[in-house]
Amino acid sequence: MGTYTQINFPQLGLSSHMKNVLSPLALAIAMVAAPSAFANDVTANVSATVPQQCEIVQVQDTDVTFAVGQTGSNVYQQMMVRCNLDQAFNITTPTTDAAGRFNITNGVQSMAVELTAGDLGVDIWDSSLAVPGVGTGEYQYFDYGLSFNPDSGYLPAVGTYTGTIMFSLTAL
Repeated sequence: MGTYTQINFPQLGLSSHMKNVLSPLALAIAMVAAPSAFANDVTANVSATVPQQCEIVQVQDTDVTFAVGQTGSNVYQQMMVRCNLDQAFNITTPTTDAAGRFNITNGVQSMAVELTAGDLGVDIWDSSLAVPGVGTGEYQYFDYGLSFNPDSGYLPAVGTYTGTIMFSLTAL
């Protein structure tokens, strides 16, 4: 038979035959209970890189038709913005003057248009106003108003008036 390690059991008073039977059995139990020589733990690094995204996705074009006798018109629009979660930003416009106005023209005559921030047209949106926001990671909508021929009280000259307005978004 093979070679075994002799384990002494003096306190139990076992015979040498029992010692020979128990020694291999104790060794087998010790081998099963001991951790395997081939077991090991490993770790792996996991990462994700998310680029900064903060942009005006859409701004609606505005087309107004004056009714007979109408001296002005107010329109409320929305712009769609999408920014990373918790990304602070400002929306500005370089188009307006200090009174929040810019002109559209029919080629000969011009008409003033007043820009306001918010759905109620409360804040005059001049070139120094920065409308703040914080990204939610989802599409967000920001309201603005356009007041055509504000405060004039007269009928504008006949024609189709055109112009543009630019909005700028700056991530902070």
